[in-house]
Amino acid sequence: MEVRDTLDGKLVFNIELPVLDQWDFKVFDVIPQGKVIKLETDVGSKCLEIRTLSPNAVFRIFLMSEHLSQHGLKRIPRFIRTRYGEPYIKTGKGYYWVSDWFHGRPVNYQDQNDMVKSARKLAEFHMASKGFYLPGEEEATYHQNYRGIKFLNMACQIVDLKSQIRKPAFFRESLRIMAERMIYAAKILTGSGYGQLREKYKKEQGFCHGAFNRDHLIMGNSGEVYLTGLSHWNRDIRLWDLTDFLFSVGQENQWDRQLFQKIITNYHQICPLLPLEMNFLQGYLFFPFGYWELLQDLAQKNAGGEETKDRLAAYWEQEEKKEKCLIDLWKLKEGMLGGW
Repeated sequence: MEVRDTLDGKLVFNIELPVLDQWDFKVFDVIPQGKVIKLETDVGSKCLEIRTLSPNAVFRIFLMSEHLSQHGLKRIPRFIRTRYGEPYIKTGKGYYWVSDWFHGRPVNYQDQNDMVKSARKLAEFHMASKGFYLPGEEEATYHQNYRGIKFLNMACQIVDLKSQIRKPAFFRESLRIMAERMIYAAKILTGSGYGQLREKYKKEQGFCHGAFNRDHLIMGNSGEVYLTGLSHWNRDIRLWDLTDFLFSVGQENQWDRQLFQKIITNYHQICPLLPLEMNFLQGYLFFPFGYWELLQDLAQKNAGGEETKDRLAAYWEQEEKKEKCLIDLWKLKEGMLGGW
């Protein structure tokens, strides 16, 4: 616990007293905001982050944010250097760095305008990420294909469960349909196309945001989207940012087909998608997310036949809505082949 004179004796938890003096501003108030700290200063609001990371990890976050800025990506956090020219400070409690505070509100996943602007921001991020070279970098995570392996393992579990179930018929039929979907998605994510994408992204030397969601998307007062959470970045298939975003937006909007197409189209206008990438989007989203968890919940509750039937029917209703979006996605892919 530290006390800072400029805060009129206010107690400031987890902030070491000498650290903030190294920046060229005076702090008047400290307000915890989730995982960051808002600083009210004599030169405006600032964002303080305190992280326990390796020296190499912090340096790479700094290099990555500078790379994005130098490649034209605006409205992202940039390290404000200390009065001694340092981008961050190492203390006994971790690393401190400061950026400007972004005023605004969290994006609204049920607002089409917010979602379209967010999709365009993601595309801008992916374009700006290209060409980020780090000497001596360890093997990128896209070589591991964690998602494809996970899909394949879950598909095997459902197939095994299906072989043990004889009745009721509706449950066995549900297992059959979901097993087919899991196998289809797993084949796409572990097939030869994955290797082609991996080599493409490796040559581009781009990266993923890693946590592209409402926690890190701010709709500014001027109507522009700000993107934070850059410390989550990783070397992976950048499509995962887009698939995760599409899935979250789809769920919250009952798989609105018009919104789904708008997101894909606006992303593609800035960061063009290859037909192979569209195929991966479709295959990934075809996977029946949440089905295995639903089965586990039904088993834990020892649900009766009617409850099981109703919940499986409700799940299937959402899957059908999602499937219609994916059919539209296939049409968009065909349009791309024709010069969309």
